[in-house]
Amino acid sequence: MQSKPLSTGNLPPDDDIEDLWERMAKIYGHKWVSSYGDADDGTWRAGLRGLTRKHIAHGLTKCVRGAEAWPPSLPEFIAMCKPTPQDFGLPNFETAYREAIRGCAINDHAWTHPAVYHAMLAVGRYDFKNLTDSRLCQLFERAYEIACRRVMEGEQLDAPIPKALPEKTTVMTPEAAQEGIRLLREAVTLKRNPKP
Repeated sequence: MQSKPLSTGNLPPDDDIEDLWERMAKIYGHKWVSSYGDADDGTWRAGLRGLTRKHIAHGLTKCVRGAEAWPPSLPEFIAMCKPTPQDFGLPNFETAYREAIRGCAINDHAWTHPAVYHAMLAVGRYDFKNLTDSRLCQLFERAYEIACRRVMEGEQLDAPIPKALPEKTTVMTPEAAQEGIRLLREAVTLKRNPKP
């Protein structure tokens, strides 16, 4: 279920900002009021534009669980409001990539997270065994980003991840295509009627 934007124009309602102010004052005590005053002057409300209540609640949770003695600045709080893959128990890319390389060869591998498994499947076991490391890394990175986004947005992982389009394609001219067909026909004819 997606959280709806806070209000028209994506600005948080005044009540939400007042609630945020009270909660921050309870978390940080006088340090909050000393830093930002008794009430928002509109700066925080404008800065939080586009964030949902769910995002702000996530930021407040990080404040409570964090070890920082001083309250965050507005940019720091905005960053805290946006969930990261690690907030969902997802391994970082390098760890996931190494696991996918190891796990693709083992049928009963115990995956650290289903997203790693589904990203590996999206690339394909064949490609894991046959592509160059640089190309494999690119394909897995894309598939893993999609899998992580699905986890973070509460979507199902078992839906297929679409294959990426190739970076470049070659377009054959009609003349070159005709020449290729002629060579294929010639090869087939030679195979059927080998010269003595």
